[in-house]
Amino acid sequence: MARDLAVHRSVGVRPLGGVGAGSRTEVVRKYFERTPPPAHKRNAVLVLSLACIGVMSAAGMLVTHHSSLALGTALLTLVPLAQGVRLMATYRHQYAAAEPKPTDALMDELLSADLRRAADRALQRLGITLDELELRSRDVDPLARGGSRRLADQGRGAIAVFGPTPHAVGRIGLDRKWRFATYRIMVICPTGHHLGIYQCDLDLATGRRYRERTDEYHYDDVVAIRTTTTAAPDLTIGVLDASALHRMWLRGTLYRQLQIIVSSGDRSSIIVGITDEDERGNNIPLQESGIDAVIEAVRRTLRTKKGGIVPST
Repeated sequence: MARDLAVHRSVGVRPLGGVGAGSRTEVVRKYFERTPPPAHKRNAVLVLSLACIGVMSAAGMLVTHHSSLALGTALLTLVPLAQGVRLMATYRHQYAAAEPKPTDALMDELLSADLRRAADRALQRLGITLDELELRSRDVDPLARGGSRRLADQGRGAIAVFGPTPHAVGRIGLDRKWRFATYRIMVICPTGHHLGIYQCDLDLATGRRYRERTDEYHYDDVVAIRTTTTAAPDLTIGVLDASALHRMWLRGTLYRQLQIIVSSGDRSSIIVGITDEDERGNNIPLQESGIDAVIEAVRRTLRTKKGGIVPST
């Protein structure tokens, strides 16, 4: 846990606390907070410089015994002086709220720790033990493509996948991956007799979970595991670019969704990819959760349990 909560020293951020700790909340919010552009500081300095010139001019007039003109100049100087002080105070307040930013690696470590807690919570809520799992996280991609583990890998634990919640705020990191302030987590727990599904939303700033939901399906009732790419008129992603200099909103986007569908028509679903509708080839690269390997592994398990092919599209 200490490793998961370590902070990169280069950004000067103090060590984080546990779930709900104020230090964690402050650091994570800095990551998604807009950093004011340097031009804002330059504008404040310019206005203050003009005010200083006015003050020096008024002082020169006093020396040359032009007291009335000096008074008028001094009064006129009060306007840019007050404006400059206000602009500088605003810039410093916004900068302190956004900097220093935590590293991309720290954000991934926080999410990884939260995913572990969610996986443990899933087993608890579903009343399942590790020994009852027919398919574990380590079975999804045992070769660990590229020599690295999936961010959501739980080893002997349950399979976890994640994606942004609707209306999440996101940001492109320096590694060109997107990270979000709120996530939806799905934990998939196949046992010898049924398929358990746990879902929750995660607030990364606090580490707290909400909107928990559990579903348990008999294998015969699972009719499809599929991914679909459809329009999402209700999906709004607030996006900060890599330098956090501006925010844009992706509306009416296309999203790729993992769905587990049962015979009653009920389904468990989670967003696993986003595409800009105006530029169909512009896929937003999310943090790697190994979703394709997860889908294939779960499908294999269901085929074995059902003695045939699970329909998918």
